[in-house]
Amino acid sequence: MLFRSIFESVKGLNEMGVNQFLIGHATGVEWSDGSLQTYQDQMQQLRAWYLKNKGDTLKIVAFDKPKSAQGFFGCSAGRSTIAISCNGDITGCSRISTLHDAVTVGKLGHVDYGLFDLKTRADMTGCRKLKKSCSEAGISDQYAGGCFATNYEATGDLFKPNRLQHRFSVLLRDIATVPTIK
Repeated sequence: MLFRSIFESVKGLNEMGVNQFLIGHATGVEWSDGSLQTYQDQMQQLRAWYLKNKGDTLKIVAFDKPKSAQGFFGCSAGRSTIAISCNGDITGCSRISTLHDAVTVGKLGHVDYGLFDLKTRADMTGCRKLKKSCSEAGISDQYAGGCFATNYEATGDLFKPNRLQHRFSVLLRDIATVPTIK
């Protein structure tokens, strides 16, 4: 079965018995303003359908509890997750561990020696650098810095916010908090 949109995909999969959805956008690619608008339109249509059809089993996380703009800064990398690469390097998450083949970005340690880069771990868990970067960009009141790996992919720095991720964060929060007409 071929689905041509996010809305059709979720609705069709639900008709086939799938009842829980974690929907995200593609990262590491360019999004035109038109593509962002299409995504927004699809997510608005999906939310309206979800609110009409939500029962005990149907769940779309993005629409249940909108994320606060000020949860904790950053992501869970290094805070509640770590990853070990094939060569034994320890990073904050599996996505960070695969950013480069030759060097380990955001290295926290090595399986043979433990966690030894405490400064990088403190930067990940405390997010002082990320908070400062978001503040300098004028988005710290709307955005908590996002995923370190997507930050790096967009800016070359784990601790500089990805502006596209910021746009998606605001877009989804706005969709999830708009009152619906009953």
